[in-house]
Amino acid sequence: MLPDRHLARTAGALATILAWSLAACADDPTTESAPAFTVRDSAGVTIAESTDSAWTESTRWRIADEPDLSIGSVDGSVPGTDFGSAPVPVSMPNGIAVRNGQTDDIRVFDADGRWVRTVGGLGDGPVEFRFLYDAAVVAGDSVAGWDYNMRKIVTFPTHDDGDARYHATPSRTHAGRFEWAMSGWFPDGRYLLGARDDPRDQGPGSHLNMEWLVLYSPAGDSLDAFGPFPAYWTEAGPEGQVYMRLMSRQAITRLGREAIWRGVPQAGFEVRRFDLATGSRRIVRRSSQRMSPPEGIRQAGLRQELEGYPGASETVRAAMRRMWESTPMVDSLPAFYDFLTTPDGYLWMRQVAHPDDVPVDDQPYLSAYATGLWTVLAPEGRWLGTVAMPDDFVMHEAGEGWILGVRTDDLGVAWIERYPIIRP
Repeated sequence: MLPDRHLARTAGALATILAWSLAACADDPTTESAPAFTVRDSAGVTIAESTDSAWTESTRWRIADEPDLSIGSVDGSVPGTDFGSAPVPVSMPNGIAVRNGQTDDIRVFDADGRWVRTVGGLGDGPVEFRFLYDAAVVAGDSVAGWDYNMRKIVTFPTHDDGDARYHATPSRTHAGRFEWAMSGWFPDGRYLLGARDDPRDQGPGSHLNMEWLVLYSPAGDSLDAFGPFPAYWTEAGPEGQVYMRLMSRQAITRLGREAIWRGVPQAGFEVRRFDLATGSRRIVRRSSQRMSPPEGIRQAGLRQELEGYPGASETVRAAMRRMWESTPMVDSLPAFYDFLTTPDGYLWMRQVAHPDDVPVDDQPYLSAYATGLWTVLAPEGRWLGTVAMPDDFVMHEAGEGWILGVRTDDLGVAWIERYPIIRP
């Protein structure tokens, strides 16, 4: 996968090309006479649009000062807590599962945060992994992991009795498409793979890459397909190099209860919902002010990359210069950085920092713009307000009254933490 700083797509072009956008243009909602929240129908699509937040100082949500669950240890001496640098927690009905990419395993903890068992691990065996890309809790008390390199799903029981099950997923270039990467699981074990245009088939120039989403049964049988949807722009050079436009973010897919949620950060502050049971579609949108990339970040990014590889050959250094100097820059930063859905239908959308609030040396890299501020939208689409995360905490999951994520302390140690949401 390309580095985060190379992700790409321009906002203006994508907004005009969105073939799946069924919403017709309406009166400008930002006029003084327009209501703060409207719900309307356009060509069979429900559009919920907000121009202002609803919370007041007395009604806004906030995060508790202390977690009600913390898993970790300074030196990794507590069983199961030698996480490394990038663990990803997943909530379970009676505990927490942690995908640990550094060791390609999944750690299972009980409701009190005590380590129960570790499954998977690095290796070539049928229930081992070479690149544990994603994991989820399925079928109530099982945990499934998907291996990007070995192209397989392994499902483990979270108790000691019972055998792990595994089956293959399509190769990276299956059926003339490219990637076939995991987009997420439904609670019953169905999962969604995303496949895109193969960049190797594209000639020089700009290309809008499309994505197809394919739904599979827990056993790996293809059930349905959706798309194509716009995913991102790429720039292909005459020698076959493919780059994603600078300072952009590709489309994001999340799964809710019988629904596929899809957000295109480069197109605007909105998320689209496809209901698998009813076929209904909804667009949830809030107003936002788009920001231009800072001046000089192309030159700064090139300089930093060249300085980071002092021993690189001139061929490699020339390729770095070509990428930074020739790849188009987006007109606007993404409208948001990421989003999550909750079982009770709320949307949490991670906000993007103003360039003035990003250290100068970090400005060439989009990941530096991810803030600890999340916009919350109610199930009907109403923009409620903003919730600030605890310091040094990154949320990975939001539930009915809690958030779950990773806090990195001053020593660089990762702690799995869950915080209650205080709702007045």
